[in-house]
Amino acid sequence: MAPVVAEKKQLRQLIGGRYAVSWQGYLVMWPFSVLFIMTTTQAFAPPGRWLEGVLVSTAAYLAVGAILWLASITVLRNRREHAAPIALVALVGGVAWMARSAVLKF
Repeated sequence: MAPVVAEKKQLRQLIGGRYAVSWQGYLVMWPFSVLFIMTTTQAFAPPGRWLEGVLVSTAAYLAVGAILWLASITVLRNRREHAAPIALVALVGGVAWMARSAVLKF
């Protein structure tokens, strides 16, 4: 019986592969996103506005999640079998964070 050798994946495969949109990684980062907005946005600094800050931050994070989910079922749906181009992954990320910025601006 031949030994099983794990194939070392190239950076392109790791970035554009199954880790292109990771729900686990996304959920782990949510508290950091809330903390970041709460500590950098003056409008949410007073203790009386903390709940509003958490809600706005969560809504912005959900907007990013919606874009990433949509991409994961459309242009990135086969990323486990075939790596997506890095430019496409970067484009999806850029659009997602533009949606986040739009929610925060609103």
